[in-house]
Amino acid sequence: VGYFGPNSEYIYCLSHMETLSLWNSDDADAIHQFGDIRGVSNAALGLLLDYGIDCQYDTESGRLYLLSGSNEGNINILHVKVDSLQLCQVLSGGHNEIVRSTFWDAKRGVLYSGGEDARLCLWTNDLQSTLQPMPHAGSLRQGSPSQVKAGEAKNTRTRPY
Repeated sequence: VGYFGPNSEYIYCLSHMETLSLWNSDDADAIHQFGDIRGVSNAALGLLLDYGIDCQYDTESGRLYLLSGSNEGNINILHVKVDSLQLCQVLSGGHNEIVRSTFWDAKRGVLYSGGEDARLCLWTNDLQSTLQPMPHAGSLRQGSPSQVKAGEAKNTRTRPY
């Protein structure tokens, strides 16, 4: 659960059952309930979504992003629209197991991720420009057939202490 919006006037809720919902924090009215987010997987876009990791609000762009993962270790960054999810980036090659946590510094354009494979990865490859939805990706709720090559990312691996 976390706040988002210019004045933190909204709440997102990402559950252990892989559901996502958006709420108005002033009156607790539901804005949208996405249900099971695993349903937006789209092989044509390279998106395998097995679980949610966290959400991140970017104050500069005013956008909420869902960070999700695949059992193979990919990290998906999706723009959370009012009633749909839109793929922005798939980060692959850093992890080979489930990613449990992320820290995204949008100002510096870096993302740190830690997973069950005992790896800590630093993603730096032009991450700032990936915050925009992929061209022609459309709404994943509607299942766009566009094929987009996933961007490569530089990563550094270290062992946890």
